[in-house]
Amino acid sequence: MIRTALKQPQKKPQVENTQSQKNAEILPLATVVAPWEINSLDPNQSGVIFQRMNLAETLVEADLNGNLIPALATDWRSNEEGTIWRFTLREGVKFHNDQVLTAQAVVNSLNIAKSKPGVLAKSLLSRKFER
Repeated sequence: MIRTALKQPQKKPQVENTQSQKNAEILPLATVVAPWEINSLDPNQSGVIFQRMNLAETLVEADLNGNLIPALATDWRSNEEGTIWRFTLREGVKFHNDQVLTAQAVVNSLNIAKSKPGVLAKSLLSRKFER
């Protein structure tokens, strides 16, 4: 769970009547709250933390407006029904053990994630992922 709070810039209370103090603004404040206890090495259980600590990546991410942007996938398309998706993987990606990221590794990861409690298990996906 991540919560953010942003405050709009506000004028500082004036102590002296100087031009610089009149124009001084308080900078926006962002507070991020997240569960920092990692209870499992499984990204399905602590995925947000792993991603933010650069321990795991997703195929796509979302920008501040909610638009999908590239991450491990550089391109993605679906059929008209939205039931079949094709992702093009970024080249040169390696795991911590120097193994190259392959489509099969992505399929394996998605199938593992789907079989466990978490976001994918609650999704409308009904079949296993295939290469």
